[in-house]
Amino acid sequence: MVDFKCDGYQNVIRVEHESGEAGEWQPVSKRIRNREKEVTSPYPFLDVASDLVAQLAVAN
Repeated sequence: MVDFKCDGYQNVIRVEHESGEAGEWQPVSKRIRNREKEVTSPYPFLDVASDLVAQLAVAN
């Protein structure tokens, strides 16, 4: 099994043009709003898979 390291998440917002058309995506710093994502593992697939195995073990 291969899992790729998650280097982080980035919040973005779409900035509209003056004409009202959808514009480009612009990054928004999470630290400004103090809402950083809770990181449980740098390897998200392995983290989710291990949680699933633990939940299945408890269910049986």
